[in-house]
Amino acid sequence: MMALSARQILVLGNLYLSYVLYVYVRRSFSFAMPTVSETASLDKGQLGMILSSQSLAYAISKFTCGILADVISPNVLLSGGLIFSGLTAICFTTTTSAVMMSVIWFLNGLSQGPGWSAIAVSLKHLCAPEQFGTAWSVISTSMNVAGMVGPLLTTVLIAWSSWQQCIQLAGIISIAFGCVVFFLVRTESKKKNISTKPKAPEHKSSTIEGDDLSRWQLLFLPGFFGVCLSMLATSVVQYGTLNWTQLYMIQEKGLTPILGSTFVSSEELGGIVGSCVAGFLSDSLISKTPSIPRHLVRQAVVMYFMLFLTGVLYWITYTLSSSTSQLIVTVMGFCTGFGVYGPVAIFGVIALESGPENRAGTLHAIFGLFSNAGVFMSGLPLSYIAKLYDWQTVFLLQSTLITMTFLYFLIKLRTVYKSCNQKLFYIF
Repeated sequence: MMALSARQILVLGNLYLSYVLYVYVRRSFSFAMPTVSETASLDKGQLGMILSSQSLAYAISKFTCGILADVISPNVLLSGGLIFSGLTAICFTTTTSAVMMSVIWFLNGLSQGPGWSAIAVSLKHLCAPEQFGTAWSVISTSMNVAGMVGPLLTTVLIAWSSWQQCIQLAGIISIAFGCVVFFLVRTESKKKNISTKPKAPEHKSSTIEGDDLSRWQLLFLPGFFGVCLSMLATSVVQYGTLNWTQLYMIQEKGLTPILGSTFVSSEELGGIVGSCVAGFLSDSLISKTPSIPRHLVRQAVVMYFMLFLTGVLYWITYTLSSSTSQLIVTVMGFCTGFGVYGPVAIFGVIALESGPENRAGTLHAIFGLFSNAGVFMSGLPLSYIAKLYDWQTVFLLQSTLITMTFLYFLIKLRTVYKSCNQKLFYIF
């Protein structure tokens, strides 16, 4: 695997910090919500309205900005989103009206869309194929870092000042850093990079010029639709475990709220490790097996992660009880995060490698729609199933989804590996 240049490291560092700020500002209200509900006298319905307004805007903006990323410079989108996000965060603290807070937080959701879209295109331009998976996976951990550090940092800042000043500080830092990344995050197409290493055979769709394809045709590029569906299924599990595991442990298994929180925190930590391992492993194997198309190598890595995750979900479903120790709960959470976030990182890489480079933003936008559909399905539909049956049925359903995804990749790889010069399964 090629070593990163000093310029690449500088840009990647700025991309990482940028998305940490994006996620922290986006979730700053959630982190401060217990204090806000008391000081602003907001009930649960009003709090939900504020959160939902941001989620709706974010889904719209993420798709739109993915398409725009193909025609607008990534550093303009990235810095513009940070600045607008900071401004709306500051404005958010100037009112206690639920309606006005919802309107402003809707605007904040719109400002969040450029973030990952710009980063995805920047990584595609910045990194060679044998670096792409590792870089993508490492940058993906920024959301886990924000999720782990954010609640603690917000609690400390609110204790020293107020929730308004806490969110205002995040907004000011976001604006300042947005100005910095405008000048530092400038990438060139990786086609200009010359590598002495032999390249893996390209996915056959990569030889097609993006201008010759409509957005509808992009959906039917070889392998792209399957990856999108796999991401949908994985998103159901990813957000299903984050949203509902605590209730499952408390309501059905009789565990304490502290153990439920321990599971979620350890899942985030496992996600950091899983993302890095998946990206590094896929890139390393691509470098060692240049005769195998790189999308097949990445899918093989995903398949083994899916097998691991299937075992973990069944382990949680059938062995968790009121007598389970904190250590076991922590290990369960870590393994769940490891198994979920590894494939999530690789799916994003495969999606962008499925088509031409000048349509990377649009590919990511379509891919993001399926991811958002999975997020939606992990909410109300899963809660309805739990209401009709129980939380254990929800976990069994999630286990089934991952098992089906594993079987999809297993059947697909066993069908196509014969066309390669060596067996895919030998690379392990």
